[in-house]
Amino acid sequence: MVALGEPIRGQQSQPAEKIRDVSPDKKFAMRITYDAELNNQMIKAEDADAGKIFSQTIKAIELVSLRRKSLVANLLADAQLGPGSEYDFILLVWSLDSKWCAFYPAAPRIGYTTAYQRRGKVCFAK
Repeated sequence: MVALGEPIRGQQSQPAEKIRDVSPDKKFAMRITYDAELNNQMIKAEDADAGKIFSQTIKAIELVSLRRKSLVANLLADAQLGPGSEYDFILLVWSLDSKWCAFYPAAPRIGYTTAYQRRGKVCFAK
């Protein structure tokens, strides 16, 4: 466990984003938005892999269209993000036709799966 001080008020770190788990048709993907500065501090403190995104730094996990990076679905509620959240594993799996996907965030001792069906440019949780 890493204990880091609170950022100085008035200073806002720039959010970073990582696009991953692209759909087979290359039209959609998962976007993880996170606090890059805090994440880098945690990487250094734990001597972790430079590509690791610590769950405590995540601000949003969304399904987006790749063409415009516009929001299609919010995959994780705000209450499940930020300080106090801890995820061991986050995965988005697509059907071969890109019409279905399943989102799986795993926390210690528990995991949840939500399936989404695409209808046009919108995804609905099932």
